[in-house]
Amino acid sequence: MNRQPIQENRGEDRGGAVRLFGASYAFYQICGSRSVVAMNNVASQLIEAARAVCGEFPLRDDFSAGSVGAAILTDKGNVYTGVCIDLACGLGFCAEVAAVAEMLKHRERRIAAIVAVAGDKILSPCGRCREMIAQVDARNLDCDVIVGKERTVSLRALLPDHWLTDARDTEESEGRA
Repeated sequence: MNRQPIQENRGEDRGGAVRLFGASYAFYQICGSRSVVAMNNVASQLIEAARAVCGEFPLRDDFSAGSVGAAILTDKGNVYTGVCIDLACGLGFCAEVAAVAEMLKHRERRIAAIVAVAGDKILSPCGRCREMIAQVDARNLDCDVIVGKERTVSLRALLPDHWLTDARDTEESEGRA
């Protein structure tokens, strides 16, 4: 299961999601990444949620799972986690994909913040994951990607001049949106 309490006595279990409560998330929702204090608190909680599911275990031969963990905070305040699966011939998938799948199972699409970790390292999403997050909902281009303990960037910064943005902007200017 992908249920991860963010802080003891602060979350409500929602069958695979954890609802964040508290002033830091409410303030983060209102101010977005403009609030360094709120974002650092949310980032710390997401990093811990990703680390909680991270832990490599063998599947068979040279195959494994769990060496990378990811956590997503949705615009509704729910947290979803996932782990990577490392298989032969590229058949596995990244932890971010597993976390997004968990989020989609609960009929959510909008991501407020995301992080991936491998042990003590914070990882930036690979190109495939960046593109997948954007395609799930183009508004995710504005989500915060945690790339360091005290550093976030927007997905848009990692995917400049994204084709979905161009298409949406063109539709809006032609009155089709």
